Amino acid sequence: MTPRLTERAGYCPPPRADYVEPDALEGETLAQKLPRFMPAAWPSPQPMWVFGGKYFKPGQWSNDRALLWGSGRAPSKERHELLVPVTVSGKYRVLAQLARGADFGIVQFTLDDAELGAPVDCYAPELQPGAPVELGVVSLSAGEHTLGLGFTGRNPAAPAARTDARLGLDYVKLVPVD
Repeated sequence: MTPRLTERAGYCPPPRADYVEPDALEGETLAQKLPRFMPAAWPSPQPMWVFGGKYFKPGQWSNDRALLWGSGRAPSKERHELLVPVTVSGKYRVLAQLARGADFGIVQFTLDDAELGAPVDCYAPELQPGAPVELGVVSLSAGEHTLGLGFTGRNPAAPAARTDARLGLDYVKLVPVD
């Protein structure tokens, strides 16, 4: 007789998210805009607890999840867009928390097709959440805006056996500026 999932060796029940970044737009819950060109791989929500104790510690990842995306081809060939809701028109400081890892690429953000900040290198020797990155200050009208994430390359220290790259978005945060 096959044991139930909860009785299997190594079973780890999903933890309850004990940390949610206040006022954050969770990467895994943002609506995805249909791409202009068919991507090699679609971004998908990833529960970070599945990576285990070495890479997951409670309180590291907002909502214990992130939006993960593997480019599937050379990093400079892929781009993806998310819809960011803005409820009140105004000036905002844009922050993003990204996953970092050995096979993670360099990403350039855009907002409504205008470059937002400098490219962000998401390389690290092991999987980990990066510190929140400030992408810039922008004026936004109420409504949906398009946040673009495009690969611009790979860190030279990344494993040579891979030619693609990954990206992980934990959250985006719009902080009102007075």
